[in-house]
Amino acid sequence: MLKSSLLAVIVIIISSTFVFADGNTNVINKKHLDNSLTCKSCHGVDKPSASPGKDTCIECHGEVVKTREINVHDDVKVKVHESHYGEIDCLECHKIHGKGQLMCNQCHKFNIDVK
Repeated sequence: MLKSSLLAVIVIIISSTFVFADGNTNVINKKHLDNSLTCKSCHGVDKPSASPGKDTCIECHGEVVKTREINVHDDVKVKVHESHYGEIDCLECHKIHGKGQLMCNQCHKFNIDVK
C-alpha cells in the first residue's frame, strides 16, 4: 500500500512538471512590451533557452546604471548599481519575467521598488 501511494505521488509530481513546462511562464514585462521588445530583441532568438548577458541590458540601460542615485534614508543617496561587492549581474535584482528583488536587502533594509 505504501509503495503504491508513493508511486502515485511521484507520478503526479512528474506529470505536473510536464504540464507546466510548456506553459508561457516567461512573459515579457509591460515596460518592455510597451517599447515593442520581443524575446528576440534581447535573446537573439524567438524561443530562448538562456538569459542574455549583462552587455545586452547595458545596450539600452547603460546610462541609468551609471548615474542613477536612489534615496534610501532621509538624506542618504546610494548608487545601487555600484555595489561594494563589485560588479553584479543585472538579473540578480531585475527579474525581467517577474517581480524584481533588491539583492542589497539581504543585509540592508532599503525601501526600493526594483523594476
